[in-house]
Amino acid sequence: MQAILSRRDETGGAMPWHMLAVGILVLVWSMMVFAKYGALGTASGEISGWTQVYVAACVWGSFAGAILLLARSRWAVQAFVTGIVGIMAASFTMIVLNSPAGNIYHMPALFGLWVITQTALLYALRVRSRGLLR
Repeated sequence: MQAILSRRDETGGAMPWHMLAVGILVLVWSMMVFAKYGALGTASGEISGWTQVYVAACVWGSFAGAILLLARSRWAVQAFVTGIVGIMAASFTMIVLNSPAGNIYHMPALFGLWVITQTALLYALRVRSRGLLR
């Protein structure tokens, strides 16, 4: 049955249910992070200027990746890579360069950003290798 579904999808058939589910979950996660940090990462006064830029890159990369995944675009992978680069830079500036008190407050959100963004990137790479992205 899996071979039938993947063959049909490669020819431009219906979107698999798992791709729709992952795209919607990442989209909802991105909107929750928008609510916490704002669309530009400026909602928290404890975060420095460059860190806000990095958080915004992560959030917008994940958001764009989710939209592109739902559109079945091959550019979803690049959008999630942008999100990973953003969270790497944000983690460095928050953990290494900022004060410990601010780090404890932001650690759960940082951990969530890492897990969701990396999982979404791995998923996008997998569906791209199976020929489900155009």
